[in-house]
Amino acid sequence: MMETKKVYFPNLNGVRFIAALMVVIQHTEEAKIKIGFPTSFSEESELGQIGVTLFFVLSGFLITYLLQSEKLSSGTISLRNFYTRRILRIWPLYFLIILLGFWIIPEFIPVLWDKTSSTNLSAHFTAQLLLDIFFMPNAAIILFPPILYVSQIWSIGVEEQFYLLWPLLMKYFSNPLKPLVILIVFFVMARTAALVTFTALLRDTSTSTNVLDQLVFLRRILGLTRIDCMAVGGVGAWVLYNQKQRLLGALYSKSAQITTFLLLIVLMVNRIHFNSERHLLFSVLFTIIILNLSSNPHSILTLNNKLFSYLGKISYGIYMFHAIAISLAVKLLVKYFTPETNIYSYNTLLWAANSFLYFLVICIVTALSMVSYTYFESYFLAKKIDFSTIISGDSMNTETYTDNKKGMAHIAPLLSK
Repeated sequence: MMETKKVYFPNLNGVRFIAALMVVIQHTEEAKIKIGFPTSFSEESELGQIGVTLFFVLSGFLITYLLQSEKLSSGTISLRNFYTRRILRIWPLYFLIILLGFWIIPEFIPVLWDKTSSTNLSAHFTAQLLLDIFFMPNAAIILFPPILYVSQIWSIGVEEQFYLLWPLLMKYFSNPLKPLVILIVFFVMARTAALVTFTALLRDTSTSTNVLDQLVFLRRILGLTRIDCMAVGGVGAWVLYNQKQRLLGALYSKSAQITTFLLLIVLMVNRIHFNSERHLLFSVLFTIIILNLSSNPHSILTLNNKLFSYLGKISYGIYMFHAIAISLAVKLLVKYFTPETNIYSYNTLLWAANSFLYFLVICIVTALSMVSYTYFESYFLAKKIDFSTIISGDSMNTETYTDNKKGMAHIAPLLSK
């Protein structure tokens, strides 16, 4: 039997939670805009999109590192075991959300449904359902109106598309850096070519509307399918796994860490629009941060505590259930806080209403995610260990790791070859 090895990266559960929280904040503020509630957020804010990119980078980093570890440990990569592990982790909650959004909530929970949602659901029911079932929700969200409580699965579809491709490349390439770079270059060139072609044809008055629509779809699907973001995270994993000391030393320095965080803050505060190739810059910054959090005992930031660790463990549920939580919280907000309320001054009322809204959103989504993780997801997660030669993530008891240096001690055997 193959020797089972353990890989644990401190802080990364905290990163998962932060990424999920960014999406929750974005969609909460969008919900406030829809009901006419005051918000400082712009409709062009991309906080949620940036949070999804952080998810993508983290996925690419972890999957690449673990596949490299498996290949070194067993001499190959078991595609059967890899896909089984991904199915056990992703599919149960993914299909539960589809079931909730397409049938259970519309039929049995009318308080969460409305006329607009019914129209969107019935207009292209079969086409949307098939695209979602076959892991093409990123195409469905472009082609059709979004389905309430289901539209967030577009990013899960992108991850599944990456998971379908990446272990094959890892298995048959001796050096994963080459296919990683190829993926990044391919997506950059494809998006650039689509943009250039669209711009040229747009100026040509003889171009048919159908052709332009197809190019618009191509541009949008390439923009959503950020496999290159995952590839950037994979490059970070390659650097760490192969212990590129000079590069790691530079990235571990305090000046590099501070510069990275400052650049990230500036880009986010100034609300630089998240399109074209700018997401690659976020991906590079996130990769540097992940490298420091996961493997630098002198990281200037730590997220490695019991609260963040647990919230990171249930972050998949937080991401998938947050739309339901926001909907419930907004309904309660509208019921109890109205402009006619004269007990408090307007500013005090506004502060109280915002606090009330976020308190409800966090409580509801955390409760839903805890129940889902404990009584639903854990059943499938427990089976992953039977298909693992490298034990990590949900298969490990990470509560025993209480600080960054202790966590680093546990991955040291794999880092020094």
